[in-house]
Amino acid sequence: MKQTGCREKAVKGFSLVELMLVIALLGVLSVISVPGFLRNLPEKRLKNAARNLHADLQRARLWAVNENKKITVRFNEAEGYYYIDDDLKGEAGYKVWDTNELRRNLTDYGGVVYGKGAAVK
Repeated sequence: MKQTGCREKAVKGFSLVELMLVIALLGVLSVISVPGFLRNLPEKRLKNAARNLHADLQRARLWAVNENKKITVRFNEAEGYYYIDDDLKGEAGYKVWDTNELRRNLTDYGGVVYGKGAAVK
């Protein structure tokens, strides 16, 4: 048999058209999904803040029952944090000698504000 010199070239990888099609498809999907994600982000932050506050209040309650002493949850709206005070000294638990107290920064929730008054969406 004679060889014609034309061999079939092994095709490996993707063509430029296929890559461009995939990139365009990813662009369309991100344009559709990102606004929905951003719209729900404040609600998720609020739910997370409420969930953590509830857990911290339950923790303070359980701590008070187990230790048989007064435990206080103090809010500092001006500086944006709350903490669980176990010795009633009124100091937040970020000092080395006061490791039993829990402090939670409200700024971690991005846009969620604790305080009194009407709720604003």
